[in-house]
Amino acid sequence: MTIDDGFASADVARTWPYIRRSVDRIVGRCCEAPGGQVHWRPPAPEANSLAALATHALGNLDHRLLGLLCGQDRRRDREREFAADEVSAEEIMARWALLCTEREAALSLLPDAQVDG
Repeated sequence: MTIDDGFASADVARTWPYIRRSVDRIVGRCCEAPGGQVHWRPPAPEANSLAALATHALGNLDHRLLGLLCGQDRRRDREREFAADEVSAEEIMARWALLCTEREAALSLLPDAQVDG
């Protein structure tokens, strides 16, 4: 049985829209940043750029949702996520669009028992 929004789990149906909006905002900020500003770092020790934060958020979601929750074989290099100096805002947006589609397809099949387990 599926919930009206296409998810088998009521928990996923409640949680996914919040996660998606949050990451949409992070990725959106990357696209709004003029020129190379997506790679600007505040003058603070070990501060991260917006590109690094967005790349890390995408890597974390990919690992947690598709890897751990959905049982897919997902590999990630956390340290590399924070060294995202070469990635463009367009590449971040394209990755989010692709991963969003993958996540929604995988999450739509999760029953409540697997989410709660």
